[in-house]
Amino acid sequence: MSLPVKAHPDTIASSRTLVVGGTSGIGAAVVSATLANGGSVHISSSNPDKITAKIAEFKALYPSAPAVTGTAANLSDENTLEANVKNVLEEAVRSLDGPIDHLVYTAGDAFHPTPLSSVDPKTYFSGWTVRYLAPLLFAKTISTNPGTYLTISPSSSITLTSGVLSHKPIRGVSHFIGWAGAIEALSRGLAVDMAPVRCNVVSPGAIYTEMLAGMGEAAVEGFGKGTLRGSVGSAAECAEGYLFAMRSGFLTGEVVKVDGGALFA
Repeated sequence: MSLPVKAHPDTIASSRTLVVGGTSGIGAAVVSATLANGGSVHISSSNPDKITAKIAEFKALYPSAPAVTGTAANLSDENTLEANVKNVLEEAVRSLDGPIDHLVYTAGDAFHPTPLSSVDPKTYFSGWTVRYLAPLLFAKTISTNPGTYLTISPSSSITLTSGVLSHKPIRGVSHFIGWAGAIEALSRGLAVDMAPVRCNVVSPGAIYTEMLAGMGEAAVEGFGKGTLRGSVGSAAECAEGYLFAMRSGFLTGEVVKVDGGALFA
């Protein structure tokens, strides 16, 4: 006996999403994709001026979007991190008029290849607070206040960000890529600890963002040659991986690789 065909559910429409790191690069593309699909979005980043400008840009681009709001927060200082995380969640719930359905975390600081001979503890730990400790504390704050900041349901999700370099390193990134592997391990732990809320990771490859563009045309071309398709990806293409993780209620504890086949090139 065949099952009846049903209309495909539109799970992003009318949803509430917090995007941490949503003013540039992949995060901004996730905001754009969510708004395009009828969701409301709260943006967080460290620069209040960039938030204001980006909100105006998104409102002009999507005038019928339900809501796009934002909160500035410094997530690089471990001494104020937990309080700032809680404030971002409280502002998201207040601005979007209810608990969020999805948390997308794309925030991170810039990195530069560094020879092993030049690595020191300060260099090694510089990216961990923003890239690892902050998402851990978002999860902690959500889990210790069940239903307050995030709806407890299999349709709700947390999507973190790692990177292809943790699977296929290049020279000079040994000091940097540890957090990316740790994020993938963290996601598996959170998928268990926070069930039925789902937790996944998107692992982007070479995506054309402000950070990659700043490395110069030769670097962009070189990264592109390291993919099966012969070019770097766009932020919009990468955002589709996050939407998949948000939409699929049967996906949890997984890594979604959006890297143009870099692992096989």
